[in-house]
Amino acid sequence: MDNGKTALIVGGSGLIGSALSDVLTSMGITVRILTTNIKRAESDKLSFYWNIPESYIDPKAFEGLDFAVNLAGASVAGGLWTKSRKNTLIQSRVEGTNLLFEEMRRSGINIQTYFGASAVGYYGGERGNELPDETSDPGNGFLADLCVEWEKSHEQFKVISGTLVTGRISNVLDSKGGFMTPFKRISALNIGLFFSGQKQGVSWIHIDDLAQAIAHLVVSQSDGVYNLCAGNDDWFKVQKAIYKSFGVNRFRIIIPGFILKLVMGQMASLLLNHSSASFEKLRQSESRPRHQELEEALDNL
Repeated sequence: MDNGKTALIVGGSGLIGSALSDVLTSMGITVRILTTNIKRAESDKLSFYWNIPESYIDPKAFEGLDFAVNLAGASVAGGLWTKSRKNTLIQSRVEGTNLLFEEMRRSGINIQTYFGASAVGYYGGERGNELPDETSDPGNGFLADLCVEWEKSHEQFKVISGTLVTGRISNVLDSKGGFMTPFKRISALNIGLFFSGQKQGVSWIHIDDLAQAIAHLVVSQSDGVYNLCAGNDDWFKVQKAIYKSFGVNRFRIIIPGFILKLVMGQMASLLLNHSSASFEKLRQSESRPRHQELEEALDNL
């Protein structure tokens, strides 16, 4: 089935991009991938090369384009937040998005929908029991500042896109990788290594619900900001449930927060700060998540 529409996914070879590609393809949409892997671009007719430091994007990626989904960005958990690493996180998001906009505008095209990724880290980690919604102000800290700048760079696309939607993505549950990867590796040792025993709020979403939500928001030409979450639970419960899903129910070891701060520095905020957000807007939309109970979502995976 081919409905005649074409979508470009920036960051399409990652965990979220791969799942989204499958959903869009099942809807009859031709999916192109913007990749930094030149060999893939040379061997796959639907993959196109780009290079941020060299300010290059293959212009053929934009021909006849209807939708653009920008998921690009180095992993915030991929290394300690040194000055160099922070620069990489900024460059891969803000500078990459700026380059994408300039090259799309240069091509002279107009698209129906632009989707720009962000994160619930936008709200910071010091809100206590508050569940910020899409109208809440940004928080403080490096991750919040990064999200603010990232979202500003998305705003440029209003001049070439009929609608612009920003998705603030929460922790993604997927047994193949991402957020659950360290727990899966530790589970192989038959222990439950808990990254602090604190009970700060943590938001999460099943990979299938996330891919379906993004696809719907893009194809339906939605507009505005959406928190892409399906549940909020305390951090200790989330860790316990993940270990249980991998068959680990004992040998519990808790690493205190102050140890995490000593070892990880600022990056420890990923494990110690609140990262909850309201998903009422998404729940009331046609993209309502199917998996809203943590244990059920993990069982499904």
